[in-house]
Amino acid sequence: MSIDKKILKQFTKDAIRNPLSVFKYSFFRYILIGVLTVFVGFGIFNFISLTSDIHGGAANFIATLISLIFNFSMSYAWTFKVQGKQKIRSLTRYSMLAAFNLSFETFSMYGFIELLESRLINFLLDSPNVVKAVDFILVELDFYEGTQEGLMQAILRNLLKVIALLMIISWNFVLYKRWVFRK
Repeated sequence: MSIDKKILKQFTKDAIRNPLSVFKYSFFRYILIGVLTVFVGFGIFNFISLTSDIHGGAANFIATLISLIFNFSMSYAWTFKVQGKQKIRSLTRYSMLAAFNLSFETFSMYGFIELLESRLINFLLDSPNVVKAVDFILVELDFYEGTQEGLMQAILRNLLKVIALLMIISWNFVLYKRWVFRK
């Protein structure tokens, strides 16, 4: 994939004059909507995880479903500016990709939680340096009200969510641009 020098020159000129002009390019709109979607998803995930006894996989499912609705609405209307009859086709294709992404992320969370989480938490809490860091967060910063295990669980689940999201992001832009929202 080569970059057209004329487009790159115009992009640079526009960005220097007005940094917000980068949003006339779908890739930058995709990045912005992606970042907002991540904030929505993580916010809901952590709210549910920290305020209820719902399993982490179920909390992830709910948070991801809500963030997907937000993402489709913004991608359709602003990022890729799809119009007219393409809405049904785009919604169908987006739903298929979203179902795959949601399944991938949810099964990753369930698998991690059921198979590895408790062993990894015990391993990390056997490390004196990790225990010192966790105690610093719990006691000195008073950032988290809970146990060492609870804090490690929250950190590990968020880390897993980041890893899964990075994998999903890597294939989504290309599939959105060339398949879901193709004009």
